Amino acid sequence: MYRVLVTADVNKSLLSTRVDRGRGGEFEFNQLLSVRAGYIYDPRGTIKDATYGLGLNYRGIRIDYASVPQSQFLARVNRFSASYHF
Repeated sequence: MYRVLVTADVNKSLLSTRVDRGRGGEFEFNQLLSVRAGYIYDPRGTIKDATYGLGLNYRGIRIDYASVPQSQFLARVNRFSASYHF
């Protein structure tokens, strides 16, 4: 069994004309493995790049990894998380 999730978001600042956009998707297989990919566009923050990640879920234990871009002047951020759902 599989599940597909497609997302889009727009963030508008109340104090300026700044608009950030993001798009992405997730493919989950058998409630065990998730593969994620997306794109973030923030021209003022000089972020225009792909995002991606993986997730593993086994008996309530979830391990997630994401690679997220920062400003073009900084290196990518690798995020790891672990959780337990009961």
